Amino acid sequence: MKAHEILIEMLGDITALTDIVDDRIYWPHAPNAISKPCVVVNLITGDRIHNLDYVRPRMQVSVFSKDENECADMAEIVVSNLKNYKGNVSGYFVVAAYLVDRFFSDNTWWHAPVEVQMKYQEGS
Repeated sequence: MKAHEILIEMLGDITALTDIVDDRIYWPHAPNAISKPCVVVNLITGDRIHNLDYVRPRMQVSVFSKDENECADMAEIVVSNLKNYKGNVSGYFVVAAYLVDRFFSDNTWWHAPVEVQMKYQEGS
C-alpha cells in the first residue's frame, strides 16, 4: 500500500471531515470543475530505508472551501485527528504528526495546507 493510499484511508475514517467533504478526497489533484469543499493529498518527499522496507514520507493534506470558517474547521479536524496519531491502517502500523498549517485565499477558494510526517513499514 502506498503512503497516499494509507493517508486517504485515514482521512476517510474521520467522520467529522467526511460529513463536510463526503468522498471528495483526491490524489494528486482535484477535478477542474469542483464546486464543493474537498481535500487533496500530495507527496512532498518520500524517505525510504530499503533493507527494512521502512518509509517516512512527508505528505501535504490540502483542504479547500469557499468559506473561510469551514476551511479553518476542516484544517482543525485534520490536525486534531492526525496529531500524534499511532494506529493500524489496513495492517500497517502508522505514526503521523502534523507539522505546519497556514491559510491562503485566491478570492474564490480558501486553502489550508497541513503538512504530515508519516512513518510505517511496508509489507508489514
